[in-house]
Amino acid sequence: SLVFLRGITAATLTELDNEFMTILREVSKVFKFKYLPEILITKAVASPLTMGISRVSVFIPENLYGNMTEDEFRSILFHEFAHIHHKDHLFSILNKFIIGLNWWNPLVYHISTEQNMAREDVCDDYAIKGIKSAEVYSTCLVNLAERICLISNLPATAGMAGRKSSLERRIKSIMSKERKMFSKTKKSVKLATVILCALVISLIGGINVSCAEATNSTVGKKESRQNSKSETAAIKAAKSWLALLDAGRFQESWEQAAQVFKKAITKEQWAKAMAGLKKAFGKNISRKLKSRRYYTSLPGAPDGKYVVIQFKSSFENKKSAIETITPILDEDGKWRVSGYFIK
Repeated sequence: SLVFLRGITAATLTELDNEFMTILREVSKVFKFKYLPEILITKAVASPLTMGISRVSVFIPENLYGNMTEDEFRSILFHEFAHIHHKDHLFSILNKFIIGLNWWNPLVYHISTEQNMAREDVCDDYAIKGIKSAEVYSTCLVNLAERICLISNLPATAGMAGRKSSLERRIKSIMSKERKMFSKTKKSVKLATVILCALVISLIGGINVSCAEATNSTVGKKESRQNSKSETAAIKAAKSWLALLDAGRFQESWEQAAQVFKKAITKEQWAKAMAGLKKAFGKNISRKLKSRRYYTSLPGAPDGKYVVIQFKSSFENKKSAIETITPILDEDGKWRVSGYFIK
């Protein structure tokens, strides 16, 4: 995708109509940019977006530019320039990097979604202030959504992207009389993101199994027999815990998890993350044991007795998935779940 970003300018047009050039200069003055941002008209993108790393440009779909009104162009510029002002294109790279490292954890996706929504709200506020009408801006968003795709997953980008449910939420928020205007992401959102990221990093669910296998490769035959008993007990505990997730009893699943799990995430955060996951994946159809392995040491986790268990699972909206669940022998001698993720 990053290679695509480097070659995309080869299929662009840079000439704007005089009316649009006037609007471009007018909006640029509001943000006090040292240079006039480059506006590129191209067939290579499906929605307006800001793209780049050191040299940032605003890309507008060619089929949209041909019949775009001045209000729509002004809306796009205010929104995209706000992304440039806050360097959201760089945060997009960081976001993709963090997700790549923590692909196994549903909480990371929840954090990413919340942060993206907060950034879009801030950029919407800039656009509303610039156009001086929430109604006009909302109308522009709806008109754009009818003509183009408002979804982009490219790295090093930021823009007006959003799914139908996200767009509906934004418009309701824009038109709300109780809406508070912000020129930067709320401190509470930033603080929550930092705290949640710290919790995610400490969460035991993210396991480098290959490193753990090397650490435990010298286990003897006698220990192996004992480990087999531990694995059997851990699998039983894991199945009981997964039954709570299947039943939607997320808070109860948190209560029955290991202490190290509870220290890493609050009950409310866990319930909210699992509710979103269940909505996306749907009801569990089947679950078959794929593998299990006993460990006494895992990267990033305190020493203890662990069993890393994998199930080959099927859901209503996801035919094939791998669930990895990690029970630990807790302080009271019972096996409890310390980590869970699904791929």
